Amino acid sequence: MVERRVDEKIENGVKDHLLEASSYTPWTDYAARRYCSTLDDFVDASHCPKDVWGLPKVYQPGVQVAETGTKVVARLPPTLEYRLFDKDDLIWWRGSTKKINVINNFQGRIGERLLSLVLRGFMNEMVLESQRAGYSQTSGGILKERRKKEGKPFHKHVVQWNDSYLLKFDRRTTFVLLQKADAGQTLHYIRELHIQKCEIDGLASLYLRGPSGDDEEQKYLLIAEVNTTRRERLWPNSWDLKSPRPSGERIESRLFEPLASLFPGYQLVYLLMGHTPALFTKNSALPYPTLTKNCATIAERLTAAGIVPLFIPIPAMVNCAEIAQRCYDSLVRYRQEMK
Repeated sequence: MVERRVDEKIENGVKDHLLEASSYTPWTDYAARRYCSTLDDFVDASHCPKDVWGLPKVYQPGVQVAETGTKVVARLPPTLEYRLFDKDDLIWWRGSTKKINVINNFQGRIGERLLSLVLRGFMNEMVLESQRAGYSQTSGGILKERRKKEGKPFHKHVVQWNDSYLLKFDRRTTFVLLQKADAGQTLHYIRELHIQKCEIDGLASLYLRGPSGDDEEQKYLLIAEVNTTRRERLWPNSWDLKSPRPSGERIESRLFEPLASLFPGYQLVYLLMGHTPALFTKNSALPYPTLTKNCATIAERLTAAGIVPLFIPIPAMVNCAEIAQRCYDSLVRYRQEMK
């Protein structure tokens, strides 16, 4: 029902909130903004106590899932697809075989792969919309590791680095951010003092260029995260919404500031993908989808940090938890066959 209400609000006519060409940004219609019911419009700053965080437009791709044997593929017509799971996952599984651990791990990986597909579709849409707006030389897409069949030397994994930080691939479309340790120490992962690894579920870049290609270029780095919980209250692992981290370090200094230093001149954009009930409220009185309390907090903090906030629902046809359960069942059968 929530998905249907979101669809109806989008179909009922989204107002044109694109900025003038001189200040055009491709995210304007998709970015979370404050909505004032008194003015019946989106506002740039808090206008009255009844203001809520809403989305002028929601990206909802028509993802299809096909399953054959031990292979599950997600497709985004007409040409995009990404495997969510196949036999290689069974062959290369080296983690715990405890049911809850396997399901949680697979569910996370399936979510990351689905995010990669949705992100590719979204970036393609942003490029096309920018080109239609007159920026015909615009280009962009997801960051994906190019792997060779034989060997994976370390330098092939590095995306960007400077004197303080290093960003490298973790898996094909996921990343880890490292911070240089004190003199005499090796590199260590950024996060709390006792948890070293900081993961990024997805990255994409977009370069906005005019017809001649010689105009001043606008550069964007999109940081994406997926949360596959089906609960209505969303608690993304990277955000300190429940309580402060032991280190006291917030995501602004732990993730966004390092990325800003690694990519100077880029406007940062943050995208959170989750299930519709976790992103949007059930309030049907307003003409636009409105964010839940936690997502509104995230949008407010991102805006305060000068980062564009985006929220995309997980396609309704994809149930990451159910696919993960089937993956576990396949792993059990595979292990029995291999005995």
